[in-house]
Amino acid sequence: MDLKYLLLTSSMLLNISGQASASSLLYSDDFESGPGNWSNVSVDDNKDWSRLSGMTSSVSTGPSSGADGSQYYMYLETSSGSAYSAGDTAILMSPGISTNDDVRLQFQYHMYGVQIGTLSVDVLNNGNWTNDVWTLSGQQQTSETESYRSVDLNLSEYNVSQIRFRATAVGGYRGDIAIDNVEISTLASSPVAPSFDHTPLVGPDAISGKPYQSSIATYASDANGDPLTFSKESGADWLTVAQDGTLSGTPEAGSAGKYEFLVAAFDGYWKTAVTLIVNVVDGPLSATDFEADFGDWNNVTTGDNQNWTRQTSGTPSSGTGPTGGADGSSYYAYLETSSGSAYSAGDSAILLGPTVNGSNLHLQFDYHMYGANTGTLFVDTLVDGSWIENVWSISGQQQTSNSAAYAAADVDLSSYNTSQVRLRAVAAGGYMGDIAVDNLKIIQIDPNTHDADSDGVVDALDQCPQTPDTETADSTGCSGSQRDSDADGVLDINDAFPFDPTEWSDLDGDGIGDNADTDDDGDNVPDVDDAFPNDPAEWVDTDNDGQGNNADSDDDNDGVDDSSDAFPLDASESVDSDADGIGNNADMDDDNDDVNDTEDAFPLDPTESVDTDQDGIGNNADMDDDGDGLSDIDEASIYNTDPLNRDSDNDGMDDGWELKYGLDPGIFDSDGDLDADGYSNLEEFQYDSDPTNSNSIPVELIDSLSLGNNASCAIVNNKITCWGLSTQYAIPTTLTAPKVVTTGNRVYCALQDMKVTCWGDDYPTLTLDVQSNPIINAVSISMATLANTLCAITDIDTIECRGYDGYSLANPLLSITHLKQVDMFQYHACAHNGVNVECWGRNDSFQSDVPSDIGTPAEVAVGGLHTCVLQTDGQVRCWGNNDQGQTDVPSDLVNIVSIDAGYYHTCAVNDIGQTRCWGGNSSGQLDIPANLEPIALIHSGPYNNCATTIKGTYVCWGSNNYGQSAIWYKMNDFTVGQDHVCGISAEKAMCLGSGLNEPEVLNIPQGIVTPKEIGAGRHHNCVWGESGMHCWGKADSNLSYPSDLSDVTSIKAATYQTCAIDNGTVRCWGSNQYGLLNVPSNLASPTLLAAGTAHNCVIDGDHAVCWGDNRYGQANSHYGLVNPRAIAVGGVYPNTSETGHSCVADDNGVECWGSNNLGVLDAPYGLNDVVDLHAGWGTSCALRTNGQIVCWGDYINSTSVQTINIGSVSEIEGYNSKVCARNSRELKCTDHSGALLLN
Repeated sequence: MDLKYLLLTSSMLLNISGQASASSLLYSDDFESGPGNWSNVSVDDNKDWSRLSGMTSSVSTGPSSGADGSQYYMYLETSSGSAYSAGDTAILMSPGISTNDDVRLQFQYHMYGVQIGTLSVDVLNNGNWTNDVWTLSGQQQTSETESYRSVDLNLSEYNVSQIRFRATAVGGYRGDIAIDNVEISTLASSPVAPSFDHTPLVGPDAISGKPYQSSIATYASDANGDPLTFSKESGADWLTVAQDGTLSGTPEAGSAGKYEFLVAAFDGYWKTAVTLIVNVVDGPLSATDFEADFGDWNNVTTGDNQNWTRQTSGTPSSGTGPTGGADGSSYYAYLETSSGSAYSAGDSAILLGPTVNGSNLHLQFDYHMYGANTGTLFVDTLVDGSWIENVWSISGQQQTSNSAAYAAADVDLSSYNTSQVRLRAVAAGGYMGDIAVDNLKIIQIDPNTHDADSDGVVDALDQCPQTPDTETADSTGCSGSQRDSDADGVLDINDAFPFDPTEWSDLDGDGIGDNADTDDDGDNVPDVDDAFPNDPAEWVDTDNDGQGNNADSDDDNDGVDDSSDAFPLDASESVDSDADGIGNNADMDDDNDDVNDTEDAFPLDPTESVDTDQDGIGNNADMDDDGDGLSDIDEASIYNTDPLNRDSDNDGMDDGWELKYGLDPGIFDSDGDLDADGYSNLEEFQYDSDPTNSNSIPVELIDSLSLGNNASCAIVNNKITCWGLSTQYAIPTTLTAPKVVTTGNRVYCALQDMKVTCWGDDYPTLTLDVQSNPIINAVSISMATLANTLCAITDIDTIECRGYDGYSLANPLLSITHLKQVDMFQYHACAHNGVNVECWGRNDSFQSDVPSDIGTPAEVAVGGLHTCVLQTDGQVRCWGNNDQGQTDVPSDLVNIVSIDAGYYHTCAVNDIGQTRCWGGNSSGQLDIPANLEPIALIHSGPYNNCATTIKGTYVCWGSNNYGQSAIWYKMNDFTVGQDHVCGISAEKAMCLGSGLNEPEVLNIPQGIVTPKEIGAGRHHNCVWGESGMHCWGKADSNLSYPSDLSDVTSIKAATYQTCAIDNGTVRCWGSNQYGLLNVPSNLASPTLLAAGTAHNCVIDGDHAVCWGDNRYGQANSHYGLVNPRAIAVGGVYPNTSETGHSCVADDNGVECWGSNNLGVLDAPYGLNDVVDLHAGWGTSCALRTNGQIVCWGDYINSTSVQTINIGSVSEIEGYNSKVCARNSRELKCTDHSGALLLN
């Protein structure tokens, strides 16, 4: 019977009183007083966990408090500026965990919000992170107040030394993840026998006749952490094993050989014994530890240029050398590499050993090589009077700190007839290269008795001298990881058939190697038919996605789960509405109602097939099939109109609308003007105005208008549109019926259903403030345009403010109640209740000091540093800063009905619709347009104004750099220059922009009658109308147009020239630089025209004809076009840039030619539906029939394209890299200018 078995059995019988270890709490944190034992990290994530009480800053996400009614918790904040983007991650790290017991983690979590990401638990397992030992994704709670949920993790399968929580965002602000009440404890465990980390144990060699000391305590452990005692069970008498595992004793002189001992570890319950091997060798021929001196080793005087130094403690230089001798001793020898020593590359020092005589010699020593400039340590041997160098060497840094342990070296010299050895250290250059050695020994080893790798085979017979301790060797000294018995290239340890060179793997364990086996995985499917020949659980992969059908929830990869897929193995089908066995995609009649799907308005409803008015209700159920407001029965029996045609007389007006206003639905009368207001009956119908009331005109009405610093917003038809600078932010989709919109500094707010919603840049935190502290009972709102503070009057007679609180602007302390209006502009605000006025905020110009003699207020208007009040007697009172006359109310101003104020100006409207403005005029805000129709209401921005006429139209003036004052009606054409945009609006020429390089470009001349065509160059414009051609802007030859123009149908302009198509002929004027005016004489029927900086092109029939600069071939003509629809030319200053290109669009796509500098010729393939083009400097763009814009070139990026892809785009124009687009509601440009477009 095995001795170890006897020992284990007897200990079990003798130690029945042993106890199991109990569980214990390691860490417990509820976060009430801080983050406790947990901390954020600085690497591996990009966000931090936060500690909070109460609700998080965003609505509809996060908890309302800590778990179980506590206050504080830790959470990941996902608002803008925090973990808002998909993939943002925060790690919360535990302290180090030191226990031999199994670990348990308990915590509670709260994951509420539609954009919840993933919460994961990772463990540091044997020094490496094992991720996702627990993970959970998506929303788990349904409200902020829902209880936390608990998790109890048994981590016994891991050797845990640290734990971390890892929260990963999915994108969006409603993704806050919270945790609370985190506990780390140990699990109770049953007694486990102690174990040794390998067997047999091999102790260090003992020297015959010399005292020996070592220890086996470091090789043993107990999973329960029980204390261990050690003993010797058998073996030679000279070795003693102390209870603490210390080995001691002195082998007799001349007793060299291999000794085996049986030693045991006892934990008070179990005893485990293993074999210990100690090789006794004869004493060294030389031994030096440098504690007293250099011993029998010496520096030399030749062959080197430096010396070895004997040293205690650290070397003089930081960042190199050891802190002392090896194994805690004091002294060592080293090469000093500071300046003045071995500092230069190639400096060397030799330490020469004593003369020796013998065979099978080994040099053993410890070395320390720490430092960024560490060189090389060599061992040389003297053989037959000659030095053989480099029999052993090591280079570069080997330790990572001064205090790191020395490494051991054993240099086998048995193949040399050695008479002397030396250590040679060579510097690499630099002071951080100190090399140290200690414990030098020259010993003689008998290979017939010595077993270096302790595999049971002496060195003389060992064919594999480095057998791993954990493996068993055969009689040759080789283990399975060291031999390949059948020479098939697979080591025996990995070879299922170690003696068969044709086989090495047997996946299914059936005894037939995989090479011969026709079914490797044993799933009864031949390998040739098996999509997964090595996986017995899978054999089919219908969609070839690498996942077998058994595990795949979507076998055909059509995006429909198999459980919901009527055809789970057919990617082309997933639904069979009529259950006829033919999928809907292939079925021509999905609902089996005998009406082809292409003709069926309800292809999935067998009871309906026609929906004449397309209202979503089939004709069978619809009482008014044509949707004209008249029932089918009445149309047939009373009005004699067609119940399937909403416009029976085909005059463009619905039958029901005509009857409502006394028109005849059987007579074509759309051209008539029933109320003689200048608008036809059809126009009145199109805009739902009253054709019997001359004051009701057919224009789109603005329900709310707000003028900001460089941007404006309006509500039209229940939809918010913003234009101008910084209006790229997406308007919340929840705003489907807003009542009021306000414009701030890159922030916008709206009132809908008594709730305030804000969006835009979060400066300075107004949007977050409104999200975290909502206003849900507002009846009116006002925003400080420049300060981003918002105040609301509520339905409970209070005022609530959010955002910037400088000057206590967001914290009004009012004594008046029943407020009727609040107004604010920058850093002060005022409110009135129809009786009194109170102001708050900034007051350095006394703008918040309301005069005591103020009359009864009807309206208050707050400017930058001044305040005005419209009294009920029609008088206006102003006070505060008057640097630009903004408080100097004109003395003749009477009967005022509306006022507003900008930064340095004030405007008022009287009871007969006249407008007056006074104060600063830096941007033309006082220049009221001539012939202004009677005004009903005035709106003032910082440096601009918009007036509402009594007919509901808007006229604006003042600052218009980004189009913030541009409200254009019925725009039918527009054009783009360098710093401006011009268009034809309501039969008027209109322009916006800065005019930075040429102010005159914005000064539209008087006398333009009914403009029809418009074109803009770099610094000039030309318009053709009933009054002829008009050109203005920079005073050069571009303004001198031909006097005989008579019927212009197109105008295009650039820097040097203007071209037009007049009576079917191309005419150009301006500068003839580059031959720009040399129009080809053979044009037959020119239609589409394009003008560039250095060349022009025109579509003439089925070819593009170009002229001007042609150094890159940009003016080459192109023939054989099929239905050409657009042409454009680009390039700048040919003398200084490698640019110049042309593009044309036809049924075959977009083709560009000329210089491809900046990638302007790289038009995407397949653009065969393009209706408009732009070509500029580093930019080319195409407008497709679906209203989407596609651009290419180095000077246009995705952000710019997104700016102009405003949906349903009908036209694009541009100048160089600036591109503008318009749809029916707005015009936007890549430089963020724009306009509001109304019908």
